Order: sequence, then structure tokens, then C-alpha cells
Amino acid sequence: MTIIFTGKDELDRDIAETVSGRQAYYADHLLEEKQADTVILSTNIETKIPFKDFLFELRRDNKRVILLVGDERSPYIGYALALGIYDLVFDPVTMDKVAEVYKYPRRFSDVAHLYLGLRGRVSFDSASGHKGFSSAAEGAGDPELAIGQLSGILKLMGRTSNKRNINEMLLDLEQIIIQQFI
Repeated sequence: MTIIFTGKDELDRDIAETVSGRQAYYADHLLEEKQADTVILSTNIETKIPFKDFLFELRRDNKRVILLVGDERSPYIGYALALGIYDLVFDPVTMDKVAEVYKYPRRFSDVAHLYLGLRGRVSFDSASGHKGFSSAAEGAGDPELAIGQLSGILKLMGRTSNKRNINEMLLDLEQIIIQQFI
């Protein structure tokens, strides 16, 4: 079941008709409705908890989230991507765009370019106050964290490294980038 809440009744009705979904009349209904497997929402809605944490709670319930984010400067893009929300609809929102994203879920490769512009850090708190996802600032200066991050980047690039030296790993990454993009 798909539930829609963008904060704009007419848009909600149009989207509900386009995807054969149900319109919600308040944000928390998206969290309360346990039968919903997909939610379509806008970053402009009013929530009782910070919006980034609202997204976290939706994803913790294993809901697919289709997010109307405005433009590519939205402060919520980083949080969405960190939570595996790749179904992003940018302005101007049209029913064709919504229908396409709904019918063909986006993959990481569709949104990977958005990661390049992110410089901020993300952190999430669950509704119960439990720290669910740590801020990168908390691990600043931790060499093991940096090695883990570099290993993840190398895996993303299709390579692995057994090295445990940050400088050597950075040199390997530089060589991969040079080979792939130059």
C-alpha cells in the first residue's frame, strides 16, 4: 500500500490517483500505518520530530520512501542518500516524474552524482533518543575510521586493498581515479 503526504491536498490527491495510493492527512500517519510499504512525501511537511529523524524512522520500518526534495541544494539530500533513499523527485514536480520513479525505483548509480556535492555531515536520533547513526565529526581523526572509509570507497570503485596505511590507500585511490576518468 502506498500513502501520500506532501502537505498540499491537491498534489496529494493527484499523486494518489497517479499511483493508486491513499492520501494521508497528517505526517505521523506515515509512521503509524504499518501496512504501508511505500510512502511519498515532501520535505516541506510539518513533523513532530526533526525531518531527518522522521526519514530515519520511516526507513527503520522498511518503508520505501519517494521524496519530493525541491532542488539539488536541499539540505535533506544527504540524509536521504545516507538512508538508502534514492527515489528523489526534483522540482518541478509532475505526475509523469512521480509515476516514473514509482514504477522504476532508482538505483545508487542514478543518484551517485549527488554524493559529489555533499560536504556536510549527517546524524540521526531515533524517536526514543537512541543515537542511531553517528556524525562523522565524532570519529574525526580516527585512523581506523578513515581506513574503513577508504576501503568502502575502493570497494565502490570495484577494487579492494589489504593495505592499512592511509597514505598508501589514498595513492591507490588516486591511481584508480586517474585510470577511470582521465
